[in-house]
Amino acid sequence: MRVLLLLLASCNATTQSPPPANPPPPVAPGAESATIVANAEQARAAVGKRVRFEGRAGDAKLSAAVVKSGFVVYCLDRSEWKGDLSGKNVAVEGTIEYTEEFAAGKTPEGGEMAGTGGGVFVMRKCDVR
Repeated sequence: MRVLLLLLASCNATTQSPPPANPPPPVAPGAESATIVANAEQARAAVGKRVRFEGRAGDAKLSAAVVKSGFVVYCLDRSEWKGDLSGKNVAVEGTIEYTEEFAAGKTPEGGEMAGTGGGVFVMRKCDVR
């Protein structure tokens, strides 16, 4: 019986692995992988998540924008693209949102105010990749 207990104890000791000497570093905020989106349907499914969107850099009245096949994402932290990026293909990463806060409204007289034609997809901070 003693031999059996010693044998079990030694087996138990050899099957447990010690904790790693160098655990992997924690993932830095904002360094998580981004979901690739290419159209409005994919962007709508990813609202609130970090995404990557690739298209042509352009300037709009609202802000700098990225456009691909008629789909637009506004980069609200940029009023415009610097000259070396404007008109070029870029990839941006950030948290995608859908908002109607920039939609055109009506004046008290019933006229149209400036704004977007409805809800738009935006990133409040675009990391250019």
